[in-house]
Amino acid sequence: VIGQAALVAAQLLVDLFRRLVERSWDAISMMNGEGVCLYVSPGLVRILGRRESDYLGSVMYDYCHPDDVPAALETYADIRM
Repeated sequence: VIGQAALVAAQLLVDLFRRLVERSWDAISMMNGEGVCLYVSPGLVRILGRRESDYLGSVMYDYCHPDDVPAALETYADIRM
């Protein structure tokens, strides 16, 4: 019974998080360990003016200015820790 309650609570949190992210005006993305884009928020699409499909499956560093790539890689490494 406790296990079922925990699953229900976890699903509620996932749904809440999804609604929060999808309604946000912030640019939010999720990448795997290699930096390949798995998700982009509607806010990111609005801000950058490209389709979601332009990003999904691509390496996000391809969209960084070359001068910004080292800092982006360092920040991503810090986040992954």
